[in-house]
Amino acid sequence: MSLFNTVSVMRLYSRCLSTLHQLRRASTMDRDTMEENILRMLYQCGLFLKQVGLLEHLWMLLKMYLDVNLAPTGPASMQR
Repeated sequence: MSLFNTVSVMRLYSRCLSTLHQLRRASTMDRDTMEENILRMLYQCGLFLKQVGLLEHLWMLLKMYLDVNLAPTGPASMQR
């Protein structure tokens, strides 16, 4: 019997990604290094989702990440 279930593993990934995001915003470290760490963690999370058969969650994770990070910023984007 496994010590972890999907919900608990996803909770750990979420907590880890949240911490990395907070560090990226507050840290003076190289921004590219922080982005690389976040992408590496997203990749590992994606592999986990694929292995447990939750492909719809994988696509949702990718869509959300791209929406947040590639969305246009500025006053014009807020007027939608």
